[in-house]
Amino acid sequence: MAQVYEIKEKSVEQIMAEHGLAGYRKVLHEGGTFVFGGFYNPETKDFTTRCIRDYDYSDCSRDDDDLYYMEIDEEAVRKMKHDQGFILEGDLVVVYKGRNVRIGTIGYIREIKPWKDKYGRTQSYKVTLSGGERTYLHNVRLLEAM
Repeated sequence: MAQVYEIKEKSVEQIMAEHGLAGYRKVLHEGGTFVFGGFYNPETKDFTTRCIRDYDYSDCSRDDDDLYYMEIDEEAVRKMKHDQGFILEGDLVVVYKGRNVRIGTIGYIREIKPWKDKYGRTQSYKVTLSGGERTYLHNVRLLEAM
């Protein structure tokens, strides 16, 4: 008679607590032969990194499959970027300077595109608001993060 094994899935909170990262969310996954993950705690606004895979160690002693295969939490990424002062698509902004759009115009950011010079270098960022108005990113201020 064959044995039946029950596989129990762990929640993200359980995995993070096992690794001493209670309250943190995965927001970054980078590297080549040395792969590290970035973890952000939205409550304390703390950011830390950990080695989650090192291909130079053939005995897999530095591999951490739970953290390696964990998906990036997009909500935590947005929260981290807002805490760092970034303005993102979907945020409510007000135009406070510029000539092309009336000062005091309020709208949601529909699109952010880089504006490049003739050599292909990014000079600034163009913002399209929900009403169709276009201005530069440095002409708006954040009212409410979404």
